[in-house]
Amino acid sequence: MATPWSSCPLCACGEIVRRFEIEESMFGTGEVFDYVECGQCGSLRIDTIPEQLSSYYGSGYYTNLGSRSRVVGSLLARRDAAAFTRRGVVGRLVDWWQPNSGLRVLARADIRKDARILDVGCGSGSMLRSMAAAGHQNLIGVDPFVEQDIHCNGKVLVRKGRVGDLSGPYDLVMFHHSLEHMADPADSLREARRLLDDETGRCLVRVPTVSSWAWRQYGTAWIQLDPPRHLFVPSMSGLETALGGAGFEIERVEYDSTGFQIWGSEQAKRGIAVMSWKSVRMNPLLALARGRALASAARAARSLNVRRVGDQIAVWARPGRNERR
Repeated sequence: MATPWSSCPLCACGEIVRRFEIEESMFGTGEVFDYVECGQCGSLRIDTIPEQLSSYYGSGYYTNLGSRSRVVGSLLARRDAAAFTRRGVVGRLVDWWQPNSGLRVLARADIRKDARILDVGCGSGSMLRSMAAAGHQNLIGVDPFVEQDIHCNGKVLVRKGRVGDLSGPYDLVMFHHSLEHMADPADSLREARRLLDDETGRCLVRVPTVSSWAWRQYGTAWIQLDPPRHLFVPSMSGLETALGGAGFEIERVEYDSTGFQIWGSEQAKRGIAVMSWKSVRMNPLLALARGRALASAARAARSLNVRRVGDQIAVWARPGRNERR
């Protein structure tokens, strides 16, 4: 075991105000991990990072689906296409069951099809493939945990490595629920700033946040805590501090939470892991049987987003005027 932080990785404060014991809830291992709350920004962080952290990522973690059948893959492709077009009954139905909030955020941003885009911590590159299918042309991802470079249509789609290994410039550097998995988020943000074009460059950071109704409502049963893979869960204040320290100015913040914050946390309270077949995430028949409850959770999530207390945020930032080269 190794303790990486003597202070908050976002605001550098060393004060701890509360400690929590949080049970693993994705695979249902029964393990409990200690987290602490920063006394300045209120962000949570794991007290001690397991040395073999990679062992906590099962084959189904990045998709939350386990092994995908051809049928499931086809349904998800229709869902992802619907995120950009908002057309297709089947795709929109699948989006209700397992929404892809990231594609919704990108679709609303109306990004140029020729924009140079980097996805950091992208896994096998599913987000990039969906963007490519929607017409985006200059896409690359980087992830240290893929076995080797991943090619698509004769080009490298995902490079095995870290963001510091790359050179720019890029028009958009994205962290889709990957920053909270990184032991040095401040350094990752600085590297993102280095790679961005001074004029056209933007950074998108999507993370769960403790500045939310769900954290207040569910506490240690909140499903987005996801120990030990989420090494920290930021507050809005903590993330703003980290972005400013990396040379960014925040342009806007979108709340893109889904009903998962409710039904996932309710399952966690009953000891049902996300990857269990007792979970509506894994069992389509169960999802249909509980359709009314899922619809209610989705409506509640939309209301929480409007009130700006949803449990996921999408932060758009640009290079600070005083930080431009």
